[in-house]
Amino acid sequence: KRLWIPNQVKQEYLRNRKKAIRNPIVESYKAPLLLKYKFVKDVNELIKIWENNKYSHPFLDKAELQLVKDEIKLAEKHITIVKNTIRSQYENRKNEINCITKDDKLLDFVNNIRTGSPLSFSQIKEIMLDGDFRYRNQLPPGYEDKEKTGVDKYGDLIIWKGLIGYAKDEKKDIIYISEDVKADWANQDKDGYELRSELIAEFQEGTDHKIMSYTLIQFIDELKKHFQPQELPLFEELECVANELQKIAK
Repeated sequence: KRLWIPNQVKQEYLRNRKKAIRNPIVESYKAPLLLKYKFVKDVNELIKIWENNKYSHPFLDKAELQLVKDEIKLAEKHITIVKNTIRSQYENRKNEINCITKDDKLLDFVNNIRTGSPLSFSQIKEIMLDGDFRYRNQLPPGYEDKEKTGVDKYGDLIIWKGLIGYAKDEKKDIIYISEDVKADWANQDKDGYELRSELIAEFQEGTDHKIMSYTLIQFIDELKKHFQPQELPLFEELECVANELQKIAK
């Protein structure tokens, strides 16, 4: 019940969802080059040449030529099995990925989280004007998206305004969890990432409340400091999440 996401975040998620689901197919399940190898075909072409040029170079001795013919038949059988197995398994994985769009647990989860209200046209226009001033002066957040076009250019700023609006309406401090650690959001030091000081000041000034910001790994580390494993039913799963995120980061 304490979870909440800005409307802009949900809209960006919905817009990019299908592409993100299919990314593994595009990036990882292309047919390997070995499926295109024509070794058997090339050897059979050579066999025809050797058989038709018994008295010209190049040629193979009769016994060795028969050996090559026998072995290439065996090779063709085994190579076909290998290729078909790989092709079949890749197709299975692609079908599994495509099926996620029909039974998407993450989509169900997102649809059940409390979400901010959409902004009016006049509110968006006001944010865009504010964004122009910020981006010219490299004030966070979002100025690294200045090359984008239309409203997308101001997506980060819309998210930020949504966070401020939520804290004001709910009269609460917030914990903001995000993997966006570009320079227009966060500073990095030996201890990791922390929200830009300008953003912290703006938030406190605009809401009279505090904001704490973490990446997901940092947030999991904080949970470990404050809770024992038996207090968090998802503790082992959180470890898995942290490990996967660290792999991606490397």
